Parts: sequence; structure tokens; C-alpha cells
Amino acid sequence: MSENERKPETDGLDIDELLADFNRQKEEHESNFGTLEPPVRHEKKKPERREKKQEEPQPEPKGKEGGAPKKKKKMSKKDVRKWIAAVAVLCVLALISGIAGGAVYSKTAYLRNYRKQYPDVNFPDGIRKEYCEQYAQQTNTLGYIKLPDCSYESYVFSSSSVYPVLDGNCSSSDLSFNTVVYMNTADIGLEEAYGNAEAYLNSAQIIDFSTLYEDYRFTVIGAFYTNSVPADDNGYVFPYNLTVCPVGNDFENYTDRLYHRFLYNTDYQISREDKLLTVATKCSFMPNFRFVVVAVLNGEVQQNAEINTKVHYPQIWYDESGQKNPYDLAAKWYPTIPVNGGEETTHQTIDDFTRF
Repeated sequence: MSENERKPETDGLDIDELLADFNRQKEEHESNFGTLEPPVRHEKKKPERREKKQEEPQPEPKGKEGGAPKKKKKMSKKDVRKWIAAVAVLCVLALISGIAGGAVYSKTAYLRNYRKQYPDVNFPDGIRKEYCEQYAQQTNTLGYIKLPDCSYESYVFSSSSVYPVLDGNCSSSDLSFNTVVYMNTADIGLEEAYGNAEAYLNSAQIIDFSTLYEDYRFTVIGAFYTNSVPADDNGYVFPYNLTVCPVGNDFENYTDRLYHRFLYNTDYQISREDKLLTVATKCSFMPNFRFVVVAVLNGEVQQNAEINTKVHYPQIWYDESGQKNPYDLAAKWYPTIPVNGGEETTHQTIDDFTRF
């Protein structure tokens, strides 16, 4: 077919005529059939996406290179015995812990009744039962002292208005290097029991001292007289009521001066590890003097006591006796002690030893 044959026959028609003919046919069609509306387009509803259920990972079979799983190893008799022993140990420990806890509770259970009976009293933790009633009546009670050789015993207090009184620098819950107790009377028989070598050797040499928490037994190792007024010894008072172990050579200075003042010498030598108890009482030896007894914790009863022929007395004794003081050139020594947990030291003065 030629190009002319495939071409529509429109060459002879005017474009305006064609448009007019189209509009005419359209009007006739609308007159006969109505206006044609374009078809309504409906959007297709997208199907809901269903979440694919995640499959749980399957455990890989145990064994080498994906082979069959290993069989569970059976415990040997030895392993069973070890397991049983371990369980037994745990049970014993739990039992001990329970018993210990119960023991601690049972030891202090009595406090509940006292705290209920005396709600205004603040009982110290750990106070023993035998002190609870006394403490409820006098909360300045710190312990108890018993002097078998003097047939004397009494509670010990913290207030100077009630005697015997514990030195304020001493621990009230434990023992200090030197625990010092002051008596306010001369009639308890302390001088008669320890005032000379013969009486000392005939005594039991025992002093019992207790805090609110523990009992202690001391053995007397010496006794001496000392002044309490500085003017009676050229402005000096021997620091017999030293409570803290001094540092360096001051320990030897303290013990050497103590031995020179003892009325008799025993075989006991004081060491830094010792715990001392010093009992000081007023006496009739000389006005304003104190009779002082020194004892050591858990010491052995002394079998020997020799008279000290060169006792170091305060100056006023030599003046009253018409004798020359062989120690008149002795230094007015005071100790250096540790403070702040031992990190520092301080040098003490006469003001630290004239409280009683």
C-alpha cells in the first residue's frame, strides 16, 4: 500500500468544518442519551500487611560440627561426696550464724525490760544486767571496785561529788594504761593494808575492778605518799595520776621516779604492755597528802618486799623531819604523751596533775 492510500481523506476538509461537525454530533448525542459522566475511579484498597511471625531460634545441637548432642555426664561418687560435704559445711555455717545471733540477742534481751521500766534512762549498749538497776538510779555509775584486804567495796562514779570517782582522763568502757580511782576518805584501811612491807606481804595483794562491761583483777606492786599541793614540794607534784603511757624515754622516767617513791621494793618491773590501776586516798600522814597504791593487771602475787631506805618524799616531809632532801636537785619532770590517736604528742604540766 502506498503512502497516499494509508493517509485519511482530510485534505479537502477545513478544520473548522470538522470541529463544527464534532460539536453537532455531540449535541445530538446528549439530546438523545444525556450528558456522559466520566467514569469514577476507585482506588484499590491495599491489602493489610501481615507481620510474619518470628520464629524462635532453634537451639543448635551440641556436639562437634553439628553432630548429635552430647550426653549429660553422670556425677562420679567422688563428686557426689564433695557436693554433700559442701552442703554440709554451708548448713553448719548457717547454724553457727543463727546460734551466734541468738546468743547475742539472749545476752542483751534483759535490757528490753529495763528500758521499758525506765524509759527516761539511756542504758549503754552492752551494760551488764547486774548494773542495770544501779545505773537506772545513778546514771553516773561507771563500775565497781573491791578491796578484799580492806573489807571495802563500792560503785565507782564519774562525778566528783560522789566517791569513789574515776579520773576523767580514763576510759569508762575499757582500761587505760593507768586507770586511776580517787577515794575521799582515809578510813577505808588502805594504809593499814599496804603502808609497809610487812603488812603488804601479809595481804592478799588483790584489787578487783569492774567497768559496766568487764571484770578485771589487779595485783598490788607498791605504795607511796605524795603531796597534792605544789608548795609542799618546791612547786612540784609528782604525776602519779598519769593515765596515758608516755612516749620515748619518758616511760623510763616515769617508772624510775615511781620506784624511788615506793615504800618497799618488790620484784615486779613495769612494762609498756602492762595495764595499771592506781588508787589514791586522803590520808593522815601529812596534811594534804595522798596515800597511793599501784597495782598491775593479772600480775603474780609478790613474795618479796624489801624496805626502801631511800624513799623520795616531798620537800615538806624533810623540813618537818629536820633532814636534808637528797632529791632537792631532781628535775620537776612531767611526761610527754601521745594525742590524736598517736599522730601528735603533747607535753603535760602541773595543771594536768592537781585535780584531786
